[in-house]
Amino acid sequence: ALSLAMVGGSAFMALGAPVKNQKFYNYSDETLQLIVEETEPYFGGGTAAFYITSAAQGGKAVLLAKTDITDYAESADRYSIKWNSEDLMQIGFADGIHYRTLTVKVDRSLLQ
Repeated sequence: ALSLAMVGGSAFMALGAPVKNQKFYNYSDETLQLIVEETEPYFGGGTAAFYITSAAQGGKAVLLAKTDITDYAESADRYSIKWNSEDLMQIGFADGIHYRTLTVKVDRSLLQ
């Protein structure tokens, strides 16, 4: 029994908490697609990861940012996306009682 507990504890530490729920939301314009991945584990707080891809690159996604979240989306309407300049994307979303914004520099050379 002790050996099983040690193996289970080692697996938990190496692999992290198992995922309870995972949702994906997509936003796109003429050339780029933003994919939001919300991950809710069984234990602890969740995360939102933001990936960008281009139709020209054949499906390869590049991680832009990842942040902890306390609340999970009910629909894709949660996120607002806008371009502040040619290479600065602003992502806004409600997280619990707070409204959060992330401004991310997008290196378009990685998408080619």
